[in-house]
Amino acid sequence: MLSIGAISCDEEKENVMLGEWSVTWRTGDELLYGEIEFLPGEARLRAFGNTGSSLLESYSTVNYRWNLSADKLVLEPVDNHIRLEYTILERSENRLLLQYLDDIQVSVERF
Repeated sequence: MLSIGAISCDEEKENVMLGEWSVTWRTGDELLYGEIEFLPGEARLRAFGNTGSSLLESYSTVNYRWNLSADKLVLEPVDNHIRLEYTILERSENRLLLQYLDDIQVSVERF
């Protein structure tokens, strides 16, 4: 299952992320698309899986607690304590480029 990650947010950094963003996961030649809405202390992810995908085969929604620091975005699903840490490779007002593990790159762009 895909995740994007965080647990709590400093108010100033949190305000920068609030709103709806598109998400693209890339591993090798495979792409997966989704959307995430950042709310104060919570994020709602909708991922559109693909049959045969190594990332996700069907539509999925997950609610997260999240935290953004200078170098990481951390997501923790509300219903469990699996902490997902994404390293920030690039960051601007409307885009984050993230790395998850060694082989998944995630682009998060404001609508």
